[in-house]
Amino acid sequence: MRMRVYRAMLIARIRRYVKAHDKNTLARVAGLHHKQLYRCEDPDWSPRIETLMTLEDALDRVAPDSSSKPKRAASPPTPPEAPRAKAAG
Repeated sequence: MRMRVYRAMLIARIRRYVKAHDKNTLARVAGLHHKQLYRCEDPDWSPRIETLMTLEDALDRVAPDSSSKPKRAASPPTPPEAPRAKAAG
């Protein structure tokens, strides 16, 4: 039972990554042919556990956060205020 839940969670993580990014990148990092991920968005996709484990390792390398969403660019830091010139007097 635990393995089934883990498998479903891992497939969901792969689908989130593929939806936000690219199948080819994930396949390349995993060392798999891109056709291994051809049907990953289909509800009936049922990869072997070995393939899932390989993809999990690749996901940990390309998207170490658990959400697998693209990271937003940080807003640029606010520059410090320039010193004010003294008024002549």
